[in-house]
Formats: sequence, structure tokens, C-alpha cells
Amino acid sequence: MKREQKRPATNSRRSDEMQNFRTARYAKLPFAILAAAFLLIMTANPVLAKDNNIPRAEEGYADSALVDGKQNYPFELYGVSRDWDAQCRKGNMAQCIRLAKAFEEGLGALAKDNRAAIGYYLFACKKGSATGCSTSASMLFDGDLGYRNDQLAANNARYGCESLNDQRSCAILGYAQKRGLGIAQDEAGAFAKWNSTCASGEDLGCEFKAYSLFNEYKDTASGQQAVALFQTACDKQLAWGCAGLSFAYEKGRGVGKDQARSFTMAQKACVESKGDTHLACVQYGDALFDSEQPENVAKGVKFLFTGCQGNNAYACNKLGQSAVFKPRSGQNTTMKEGLHFLRVACDLDYAPGCEGLGNAYLEGKGDIEVQPATTIVLWEKACKLGRQETCEALRAVGETASFRAKLPSINPALPAREQIAQALAKKKQGEINAAWTTLSDLMYEGNDDAEWLIGSWLYYGEPSVFAAKKADGLIAIQNAASVGQPDAMKWLAYAYWDGTGVAQDRQKAKNYMAYLAIRGDREAEALWRNMDAEGARQAYARRQAEFAALMERLAKIQARQYAQASSYTSPSSSYGSSSSSYSGSSSSGLSDSLARIRSNNDYYAANISRAQGRSCPIGNSYC
Repeated sequence: MKREQKRPATNSRRSDEMQNFRTARYAKLPFAILAAAFLLIMTANPVLAKDNNIPRAEEGYADSALVDGKQNYPFELYGVSRDWDAQCRKGNMAQCIRLAKAFEEGLGALAKDNRAAIGYYLFACKKGSATGCSTSASMLFDGDLGYRNDQLAANNARYGCESLNDQRSCAILGYAQKRGLGIAQDEAGAFAKWNSTCASGEDLGCEFKAYSLFNEYKDTASGQQAVALFQTACDKQLAWGCAGLSFAYEKGRGVGKDQARSFTMAQKACVESKGDTHLACVQYGDALFDSEQPENVAKGVKFLFTGCQGNNAYACNKLGQSAVFKPRSGQNTTMKEGLHFLRVACDLDYAPGCEGLGNAYLEGKGDIEVQPATTIVLWEKACKLGRQETCEALRAVGETASFRAKLPSINPALPAREQIAQALAKKKQGEINAAWTTLSDLMYEGNDDAEWLIGSWLYYGEPSVFAAKKADGLIAIQNAASVGQPDAMKWLAYAYWDGTGVAQDRQKAKNYMAYLAIRGDREAEALWRNMDAEGARQAYARRQAEFAALMERLAKIQARQYAQASSYTSPSSSYGSSSSSYSGSSSSGLSDSLARIRSNNDYYAANISRAQGRSCPIGNSYC
């Protein structure tokens, strides 16, 4: 986990159902991982290819997405990806899918970009690719683009199922029917789809059916049917099956309750199974965390942390609740991190997370000030999300009008990103106090974007409002950078490069920029290459200066030699007066010769263009 951070001075359970179809994306890295990355990139190229036949950056050009509408998004194609794109447009669906996966995973020099990926998946679906239909549908249902489009997802699943006879698309269509997502709700139709796809060997149909039976139907027969499906899948070493068995043994549904067996199945699902192990590893981490043994708790934290970064709200809440209210031996999670986990859980619409964050404001945990009004708003959100315990707590509070009078102008129950957007808008409108209050609260909750903004604000000050507090601003910026906030890291890279506000440390500057480059920041890639070439530029400048000095020394030697030669003329000779004239012209001639020598020098001619922003070529003896 990341270190306990310095505070700048300022003014003031698991998911019961597998709803994702694919492995979730992971977001920010803790400080320990960031530090390790810095050590690695000291000697690493920021763009590393994973395969010989994947896009590289030697040939790049701008292009646009392949479909109309909200998915249209500019991206760059490199190297062989240009050929893949051309073949895709001509109807080679295999190349469309290949390019989509390259963008989805961030292969080679292509930046990971789900919007570009889905452009190719959608194009492939329209052209008759079953994989394009099923994958685009799952991405749109899951909200992998930052939004959901249930209508388009259902349409693609229907086309894949009914027109292309794709069983995976049929399973996803059943999912849409069961929940009425972009299509009329039809429970019988959903189970018919799942029965058919499961019988055909499509495991996704079996998975949807099993978890629906287990979670939504409480009769014994449904539980036993679910367990039978879990067992069959687990025997095939599929993660979802072993995870389902773990749930079943824990709750005693369809089988007898057996905590030891539940733990074993969770471990098998996470460590030994195939497929999407995300939920399984959260289950395993939860079991480790609850063991009360410090070494197991520490292991459990790692699994739960990974789950939280994959947007598993239960994992975030578990870590947050324990860190803020009941720290455990072996957990090593700071108060600030705990508050951050609760905020993430709440922003994911997980009611216990909102309730826990409200409790933190009620008790004034960490650097948070006691704010009953904020507590009320967060509790109300938890209540609306269906948490009856929180609804009862609200009723016990009674009249809340007096609290509401103290509410900040920006709703603290909104997701953090929306609060930040509103704060920036209010700052632009001159409502400084409103912006400051919101950003400060979010900073104390461990939001690194807010901490970066507060830090930059403190560092530069606000004209006619308050003077700059560079030391405090630097602390906040460093805190944000320590957990991978890109703007803060880039700012520090510049600062360390030039020695602005900090002791100059160009290796540290390169490390910050390299970290961002590895994560796909194109500007950082260019800046890192430029920083990395500084040594070559300096060496070249030094060699150029040495060469110029040598030429000057040679010129002086030659001048003396010419002067000595002219002295052999008799003083009485009629040529005596011309000796000085000759001497002067020789000086001009030497200057012209020096220029010609420089311009014709092989080293100079070969390297003058390469030395500008690039390292010397391999094999050049001057390097």
C-alpha cells in the first residue's frame, strides 16, 4: 500500500452476481508498486512490444474510428496496424478483431483505448463477425467506455444470436431479456436461451443460469441446480464454477454450510482456475482477510485491493470499513486510503460504502472535519440504494432541516469526478470558497485528482484571493504524484528537470515521465525520448566544441607557419609591402577553409540531423 502521506496546510460482500463478462480494467497503482516501477524503468524503453507481429511506433499516422455516433473517436495506427486496418475495411474480419484486441489490451505501441477497440468490434459485427457482436455487446452492457448503451448492446447480441447463430451472443441476449436491458423483459425466454446455450457447450449460458438460480430463487431445488452447474464448471477448472461453490458452502445453499470447504474453493477459483478470476480472487481475498491471522490478512489485502481497482465495490468497502473504523493486524492500510476506498465504493453505488463514508464525516475520521450535513446526504444516498439499516438511522435523526442549511453548494453524495468538475466550474465563475471546500474534502478523502488541484492552487496562489504557499503546494503535488496522478507526475518531472522549486534531479525527472509513457501518455513518450537524448546532445555539443577548438589551434599554427614563410623575403625587396597584405588575406582564407572543413566533415555531416533530439546511431565511434 502507499505510504502515509504528509498533509499540506490548507484553509480550512462481495457481489452476489457476476455481472461483468470480461476482466475489469485496473486503475491507479499504490506507492509501493509505483516505486518498483521507477526502479524498473531506469533502464527500460517506455514502449515495449509483447509480440513480434504487433503494432510499433516506427510509422504512425492519425486516423478515425470506423463507425458513426458516440463511438467515433480519433486514434493512431502504427506499423503493421495500418495494414490490419486496410484489410479490415476491405472485409477481413479476422484483422478487425485482431486490431480491436490490440487496442483493448494496449499491445505494442498502441495505447490501450476501449473506444477505439469497440469501433472495430462494432464494425466487425456489422460485417458478420460473431466475436464482434458478442464482445461489443458485453462492453456496452458493462460500461467499459465510461457509459452504457443497453439498446445497442441488445441489438448486437440479437444479431449475433439470431443471424449468426453465435451461442455466446445468445447467452448475452438472455442476460438482456432477464433484466429488461434494451429489450422487453422475458424471464422464460432468458432461461430458454441459457438452457440451449449451456447444452451446446457455451459456458457463459451455464454461468448466467447458475448465478440467477443461486441468487434470485430461494427454494431448495434452485439451490441444488445451481450447485450442480457450479460443480460441473469447477471440475473443468473454470473460475466462476469454483467461486460459486465457495459461495454455496459459505451460505449453506444447495449444500451443507462448510467454511473450510468454502475457503478451499475460493483459493482454487482464484489461483488454480481458468477464465475471469476477478470475482473469485475477491472471494479468496475476503476469506484470507477474515482469518484474523496477520500474514493471511496481509495477503487478503492484496487480493481485495486488486479487486477494488477492478471496480469491485464490495472489495473497496471491505478495505475502507476496516481501515477507518476497525484496523486489523497485518492490514497496513492508512486512514486516508481507507477513506478513499469508502468513497470509491460509494461512487460505485454500493450502499454500505456511502453509509461508511457518512459515518466518517459524523465522527471526523482522519483529516476530515465533523460535518453532520454531509453525513445526512450520504446516508440518504445509501437509503435510496436500498440499505434499510441506513434508512432507520435517518428516521432516528428526525428533522434534518437544520443540517441542510450547512450543506456545501456542491452535493457531496455525487461521484468524486462530478464534484471536481463542478468545483472547477465554480472556480471559473469566481466562487472560490465553494470550489475550495469541495476539493479540500475530497483531498482528505484521499482523492489524488483533488490533491493535485489543491497543490497547484497553493503553489501558484490565486490573484486577489491568497498568496502562493509553495511549500504546502509542493507537499500536495508530491502526495498526488506518489499514487500516479498524471498531471502531478508531469509537473514534478518538469520541476526536477529544471530544478524549479526542488533540487535538480534529471534522473528522477526521467523516471516520472517514463512511468507516464509506459502507461500510454503520448506527450510523456515524446518528452521522455527528448529527455533521454539530452546526454547524446550534450556529448555531441562537447565533441563539436572540441573539434572547433582543434580547428582553431590548427588555424593558429598554420598562420604562424605562413608568417614565418613570408619573413624569408628580403626586407629591401619590393614585395615587402605585400607581405602584410598576404598575411591579411591568409587570415580570411583560413576562416573560409575552416568553414569548408566543418561543412565537409564526415562526422558533422552524418550526425548534425541525428543529434537534434535523438541519440547517436549505434556503431558510430564518436558515441
